Amino acid sequence: MYWGRKKSTYKIAEKYGVSDETIRNWLIKLGIPRRSRSEANRVKAIRKHWRKKFFVDWWKEPTWNLGYVVGAVIGDGTLTKYGFAIASTCKEWLQNVSKIILYWCGWYPIFKERKFKTRYMTKSKGLVEKTKTLYEIGLWSIDVARFIREVIEKIEEYLVGVEFFGGFLSGLIDSDGSIIFYRRSTSITRLIRVYNTNYKLLKDVSIKLKVFGVASKVITVDSKRKTPEYALSIHGKENFAKLKEIINLQHPKKRENLNKIIASYGL
Repeated sequence: MYWGRKKSTYKIAEKYGVSDETIRNWLIKLGIPRRSRSEANRVKAIRKHWRKKFFVDWWKEPTWNLGYVVGAVIGDGTLTKYGFAIASTCKEWLQNVSKIILYWCGWYPIFKERKFKTRYMTKSKGLVEKTKTLYEIGLWSIDVARFIREVIEKIEEYLVGVEFFGGFLSGLIDSDGSIIFYRRSTSITRLIRVYNTNYKLLKDVSIKLKVFGVASKVITVDSKRKTPEYALSIHGKENFAKLKEIINLQHPKKRENLNKIIASYGL
C-alpha cells in the first residue's frame, strides 16, 4: 500500500485506526524502505495533477447547481475567505440546499441549529417573547470561497449561460425573495419580489429575464436606509407562464405559493 498505491503513512494509519508512528515502526520492522524527500514530493505532485484534472475543473463549470449555490449565498448567505454559510428557519429548505451543494462539488456541508429569542408587540398581550430555531449549513474551504467570490465578481458574464441563470434565479428567490399569493373577495394578488441592495445585480437579472420574454422591473423599496434596498418585481399571467419554465424552487413554502399562482391562472 505504501509503495504500490503510493499512500502516505498518515493515510494508512487513518485507514486502520492507528497512529502515524505505528505505521512507521512497522515499515522498519518489515524492512520496507521509506520514500526519499524527492520521491515524496513527486507523489504529491502526481496526486495534485489528477485531483485538478478530475475534481477542480468539473465543479467550476457554470451548471444549474453552481448557479443555485451562488444565488443562495448572495441572497441569504455569509461568504468569508474560509468558506460560506447559509442560514434559515426552514430546515427542509437547507436540507435541499445541502444536496445541491453535494451534487455541485462533492462535499456535504456541516449542519447546525441553534435557538434564539425574538420579541414582538401584540395588541392583546403586549410584549411577547418567542423562542425560534435557526438552522445553518456551512462549507468551509478556502478554494471554494475564492471561486464563489470570483463568480460573484463576474456575475454578469455567468448570467449569460441559460443553465446557470435558471439555478441562480431559483437560489436568489428561495433565499431572498417573496412569492405573494393573497386571495381577497374581489381580487387576487399574485407577485414575486426579489430583494437586494445591489441595484446593478437586479438590473442584470431583469435584462436577462427579458431575453426569455419575462417582463420585470426594479423598484426602490426603502430609500431612507443608509444602504438603499431594491426589489425585482414580477407579475402577470404571461410572465408566470414563462417563468415556471426557467426556475425550479427548492423552498417548500415558496414552491407551494408559486404552484398556487400557476394553478390560479390555469397554466
